[in-house]
Amino acid sequence: ALSDEEPEHCPSTSSSAAPAAAQSAEETEVSFPTSSPSFERFRTSLRAQHGPLFARFTALLTGERGISSGANLGMSTLGLGKVSAAVSAMVQLADLRLQQQNGSVVATADELGLAAVDLFDALCSAVKELPSSAPEVTASFEAESARAAALFRMKDTISSLYAWGLMSRATCGALLATVKAEVKGAVKFIDPITGTGLHGLLLREAGAEVVLADSVAGGSTQSSGSDMYIHHCSSTGPTAMADFPKSSSAIAVGGAAAAAWAPIEMLDVFDCGPEANNWWLLHGGSDKPTTDDNDAEKAMSVLLLSFPPPPPSSVAEATLRRFQGHWLLFVGEWRGCTGAPGFFDLLDAGWERVQTFELPRWPMMEDSAYLLRRRPVEAV
Repeated sequence: ALSDEEPEHCPSTSSSAAPAAAQSAEETEVSFPTSSPSFERFRTSLRAQHGPLFARFTALLTGERGISSGANLGMSTLGLGKVSAAVSAMVQLADLRLQQQNGSVVATADELGLAAVDLFDALCSAVKELPSSAPEVTASFEAESARAAALFRMKDTISSLYAWGLMSRATCGALLATVKAEVKGAVKFIDPITGTGLHGLLLREAGAEVVLADSVAGGSTQSSGSDMYIHHCSSTGPTAMADFPKSSSAIAVGGAAAAAWAPIEMLDVFDCGPEANNWWLLHGGSDKPTTDDNDAEKAMSVLLLSFPPPPPSSVAEATLRRFQGHWLLFVGEWRGCTGAPGFFDLLDAGWERVQTFELPRWPMMEDSAYLLRRRPVEAV
């Protein structure tokens, strides 16, 4: 068994470690430290280089860099050094989180969750600083194609393992301050299709009360993305899913383990049973003023919808219809590739934008964070 204490330069008996070692050597000039001692030990170990997610992710990026001229353009050469370093570290952290969920790593969920926030914040900064094209010295059709393909792979991997919208710590702090000022009191964010819970964790770290739920722990996007996504793109034949550690606390569709960064309640937004109805009454019920002294400090519910949503396409619309509160935080593209038309029709008909928060964006994406308020119902 590989130990977390083994140094990175230890010889390997596995040929599959070669791409990972090459990738690691390329990115030694860029490093994003975290607050997690467990991860800082893990990231320089052989176990990190052989992690199921990281090994496949590295092979995937290496394959994208091979071009017909014979050149092997590295991430730094393509102007992607910082982004690639951040994403690689995040994939390694996801491997460690899966091991921790499986009980094979001595680390707390809170410690690794904070490390996820550290790295996600670093990624936000790295994406914000991205040049619009490859450096002039390597500018060519092949280089631009390799760069675009690598960015696409990294975006989809992070969207599945962490989150789509790049909300930084600073953005979450500003957003929370704005919401509190608007509602003039305490707020509670509820996210019933939370996926990995990363955005909820960011808001919780900023000081917000957060309630997270999903029908699949870790989010159903991981069954068609992240581990499965990397597996499908890098495998030349059928490979047993036994390569992926199982987790009793977060299992994605198909039996593959799914990373989750915060505690997640089990809830299906299409479930109309008593337990589900009680959940909505407790967390997403009406925010009408109350005369009950015990409810004087009751937090105002804010629905958090961070995209892309899981299938079916009507899930966002169904969630919005069940929510009876007056505030919504939507993170995604407005009538773009996040959310179906029915969802935006509801927003246009019954909600008004209060403020838009610009986010760092992956290339060709137009996502932002929108704070919306329900329009008052006109008296008949």
